[in-house]
Amino acid sequence: MCNLTTLASFSILSGMETGPQGRHFRCRVFIMVLAHTALSGCTVPDWLKLNQNAKVNAANPARPTPPDWWKDGMKASTDSAESVHVVHLVFEVLRVDLPVDRISHSRKIWNHVDEIRIEAETAARLARNGLRIGVGNTESWPALSTILKAADARTRDEKLFAQPGLPVTIVVGGIGDPESIFCYTRENRLVGKTFSAGEKLVTLDFAFRPEMGGCTDLTIDLEIRHDSGEVNWEQRDGIIRQVPELERHVFSDVSALFTLRPSEFLIIGPGEKADHHHLVGGCFFGPQGSGQRYETLFCITPKPYQTQEPRRRAS
Repeated sequence: MCNLTTLASFSILSGMETGPQGRHFRCRVFIMVLAHTALSGCTVPDWLKLNQNAKVNAANPARPTPPDWWKDGMKASTDSAESVHVVHLVFEVLRVDLPVDRISHSRKIWNHVDEIRIEAETAARLARNGLRIGVGNTESWPALSTILKAADARTRDEKLFAQPGLPVTIVVGGIGDPESIFCYTRENRLVGKTFSAGEKLVTLDFAFRPEMGGCTDLTIDLEIRHDSGEVNWEQRDGIIRQVPELERHVFSDVSALFTLRPSEFLIIGPGEKADHHHLVGGCFFGPQGSGQRYETLFCITPKPYQTQEPRRRAS
């Protein structure tokens, strides 16, 4: 193995100044480095060895050409000057409606889902509000698919393309008649509000992490949104437009943050107390409808894709 003296010699070699005297001194140091390396048993990298066919680096004639992996990186950098690869996200959303008879088929789903990605306190608060959120992967999907087929589940899938700076919204259902929804807060207080109309939404705030191997951070919120019928004037992208005024209520006490790996997907659905219709979990995902009732789950898979766009010239 190389010792500190060898490493220090390499540092001196790389920091030498130019000029005739500098070149002669560099040659002496380089010979000393090779001799010391051979005596110490350190292998000299192939690209650092001098031979008759060695190419000369025009930027620094005293050093040979760098290795191929460095040149490939420089070529990729040159190519990127012509175009820019932009990463976008598309969310594949599978809605699952499971019939509720004497048993809840959705409870079987959680046997194949990782629910310990979040803090125990958050998981307990979600459960108290009739909610469950977990992470599945490609290996767990065959078992989940078998459960859905055996339960005669109704499924519907869609793709939602994410817009930079805006959360992705998933419509769960609407409020026709006035509905009171209660939620246990972080202080363990039960608070409620009555909504006369609006849409029940799952909103996803996201951040793609290429430096983490392509992971995606997701913040999940439940929200009631209602168009008040009034409009405001706003300027967007230099254009003045009419924007509907929305009344929004976010159940921030059941917000949860997850980090998904490229092979994973998120599942959100009813918990043990979802049959308590006044709780937020039951109102969003619990048994709904007269006659045949259904519980609702959502499987959410973020998938990155690249587009190639020309680089704009500096003006």
